Amino acid sequence: QALTLTLQSMVEHIDKPLVQEYGCGTLWNLLMTNAPVMRPKLVEEGGLPTVCAALRSFPTVTGLQLNGAAVIKEVAEGGKTAQLLENNKARELLEAATQNHPYNHDLLAICEHALSTMI
Repeated sequence: QALTLTLQSMVEHIDKPLVQEYGCGTLWNLLMTNAPVMRPKLVEEGGLPTVCAALRSFPTVTGLQLNGAAVIKEVAEGGKTAQLLENNKARELLEAATQNHPYNHDLLAICEHALSTMI
């Protein structure tokens, strides 16, 4: 239920960067809690396009970029998502995040890990 409500809130408030940041943070926490169960549910409910839309809409919001990149990393680690990641231009979003936030070491580490997983 938390997954569905979080995604619904993010879709309904796509123009609110704080909602997107906290939404991505919630999704990341859900994935960290039980990735094998939550990862397919997130994919099934359209979570990746929602997260990518948030990253695309607010490229300079550091917290959002960090949380969203972490969600992408968790999805990429699950395997069998290469086409979904490609369709949503996840690689380009991660590369943009590293260019826009070159001094945020946490964000850089997450992006680098995700990108290496996506190879």
